[in-house]
Amino acid sequence: MVTIFAYKQVLDYLLEHGFVVTFRDHPLKDNNGNDIFRKGFGWITNRRGGKKIADVEIIWQNDYHNVGLSKEENTLDWKKVLGEYIEESSFKTVDEWIEVIKKLNKGKIPARGYLYRVEILKLYVEPKAILVITFDI
Repeated sequence: MVTIFAYKQVLDYLLEHGFVVTFRDHPLKDNNGNDIFRKGFGWITNRRGGKKIADVEIIWQNDYHNVGLSKEENTLDWKKVLGEYIEESSFKTVDEWIEVIKKLNKGKIPARGYLYRVEILKLYVEPKAILVITFDI
């Protein structure tokens, strides 16, 4: 199924490097509509209703469930988890990544989250031809 990369920095990193580790507040789905908890295949776009940018392989990295923790405890635990993947995320620091997660999730860090490595298998458009919606952070 489709995975949307609406945040420009992450999409640019994926297109430049051929892979990226991405945070999602829900399990990603494969081309058959099944939740991905190991490995699956899908495609990416930059917005709802957008054109196919690439076929991808999606590889589950980690999921984390922080139900019942305070806001401060949740943030500290997420820093540990995200820190393991920062070098493949497009972000310079874990704090920067957390701020973007908050921005994309109504100002909160979700109590549950999923980390996936997304790898490009086949690119359908030139990276420079992609119009990306950006978010102010």
